[in-house]
Amino acid sequence: MKIGFFALAMAALLALAPTGATAGDDHERARRAFESGEIVGLPRILNRVQSSYRGRILEIELEERRWDAQNPPWVYTVKVLTPQGHVIDLELDAKTTRLLRVRGRGAERFENERKRKKSKKRKRKGKKDDDD
Repeated sequence: MKIGFFALAMAALLALAPTGATAGDDHERARRAFESGEIVGLPRILNRVQSSYRGRILEIELEERRWDAQNPPWVYTVKVLTPQGHVIDLELDAKTTRLLRVRGRGAERFENERKRKKSKKRKRKGKKDDDD
């Protein structure tokens, strides 16, 4: 899942644009959110996605959703091309990196793969604890 960090950063910042806002306003809001700890940086999001999923990252957007009280105020949407050729959208909490939603064709298969990986990690951790 290699992609230029600068290209991803620019895509994320440009995606912030609500109607009528300038790119400078979006950049400033994103910078303030990062500095205040409201959101994590792109390297952490990339690490989270790459360690949990197979596929190629196509795009990352950072959205401010303060109007939606049922979701976190900032959400990263990561578009991934799966090994099966499907495009999946992952929505992650921009502060905790917690997966909020998986959308797209083949999303169930993609989510099952993540659960299998998580289960394997737990088993390995349990085995290490037993060995100690």
